[in-house]
Amino acid sequence: MLFPSSWFKANPNYLNYFPILKESVSPEIAQKQAEAIMNWNGVCDTVSKITQPTLVIVGTDDLFTPASNSLTLIEQIPQAWLVQIRDAGHGLMYWFPDKFSRIVMTFLESQ
Repeated sequence: MLFPSSWFKANPNYLNYFPILKESVSPEIAQKQAEAIMNWNGVCDTVSKITQPTLVIVGTDDLFTPASNSLTLIEQIPQAWLVQIRDAGHGLMYWFPDKFSRIVMTFLESQ
């Protein structure tokens, strides 16, 4: 879910892009997370209350959180920044770490 299938084909050594995990998650915790995701009703009713500078970064090929959701967010958050990274998936911070970092630093430095 982090990357589109095209990314895996283009990066046969894809495990080199991921951080080394030092802890595991118990099946019980994984089940609770899955239940939370399934029962979550979103943030649409509360996101308009955000008053702090906000950066929304999304990959245009995100399979987990569609890029169109980012438009809903920025329409409701005053002065929010939106950056869409073309052809990136949910794991865009691993796929494009330099670009991701530059965007975050530019946003932070502008505040």
